[in-house]
Amino acid sequence: MLTVSERRLAFILGLGAINCETVTTRTTQIRTHLLLGFLAILHSAAVLALAWSWYDVAPQRWLWFGFATALLVWPTVLFFHSGRSLVRILLPAVIAAALFAIVFPLYAGVALVSYQQWRFANHVEQLLRQNPKIFLYAFGDEYSRPLVLREGYRRLGRNEIILPSDLYDDGDRIVRLDLSADPYVASTVETIGRTVDEMTDDLARENYGDGWQILRREEGAPELSEAEITASADDSSEKWDREPYKRRAVSGYAEITDREEQRALFRALAQNIRRGWNSAQCHTPHHKIYVETPTFAVSLSVCFDCENVYAFHSDDSARHYGEVMSGSIDKAAEPILNAALKRHDIPVPQRQF
Repeated sequence: MLTVSERRLAFILGLGAINCETVTTRTTQIRTHLLLGFLAILHSAAVLALAWSWYDVAPQRWLWFGFATALLVWPTVLFFHSGRSLVRILLPAVIAAALFAIVFPLYAGVALVSYQQWRFANHVEQLLRQNPKIFLYAFGDEYSRPLVLREGYRRLGRNEIILPSDLYDDGDRIVRLDLSADPYVASTVETIGRTVDEMTDDLARENYGDGWQILRREEGAPELSEAEITASADDSSEKWDREPYKRRAVSGYAEITDREEQRALFRALAQNIRRGWNSAQCHTPHHKIYVETPTFAVSLSVCFDCENVYAFHSDDSARHYGEVMSGSIDKAAEPILNAALKRHDIPVPQRQF
């Protein structure tokens, strides 16, 4: 039987043990919190270190983006951990945020491009909901044909002054331009009164005599007929009528009527649009898909040289299709489209690059 004094002593010793245990627990919690703060800083430093080596490489780019997004977890962890204090929360958070701020423009760029790509891919997939007519077609090797000289004409020398009368086109494409438009049109027009060597467009200047040329009509050379001029203008324009797959430059076309084949084709397009990245600004397409619905028509123009795809509306009634009208596309879609061409006996085009 303990005396009163002994019971009091035991009570005091017990409180001391509890206080000692509480102090030890609190110290462990603080140390754990400090370790978590260090890991948050280390995480942000790793995001910074990997940014430029992973940014332009798929799928590392998406791994980096997810890894960077995971930084958002740390403020919550630090705030709710039992070892927290204002200083222990703010100090690692501020350091981690400062490191991340260096690569935030890259992070925001990935987020913006991803959003645009997913939105465009969704628009492509939604075309099938309209129960459309779908035509798959391809351009031949129009862009890689060797240059030819027309009888009665000669190639303009690089140092000869370009005259307005030198700029014309015919069925043989005297001025070699790609069907989609552009760089030589603007460059040549701006160079009237000067020479090819004085062009400001480096690509146009360097490719003269190889990818394109200007032929000057010699005295007595036959004039172009109205039929030749009209045929050339109709074929090279960007006007999409109801049967663009019947243009002269098209090497073959087929209507895709099987719903499973339609879904497989558009699924492949959408998946590779979502994976697309860093397309070039040029567009020299060989693969085309014409989609006609009861209310509008859209032509999907795919260029694997430039890794991009454009949606061209037939008229203004297609505005509800969406504001995003172009996007990048991964080259993994090319064998899928080529296989579809082969199934329908359409010659598979050869890319330039």
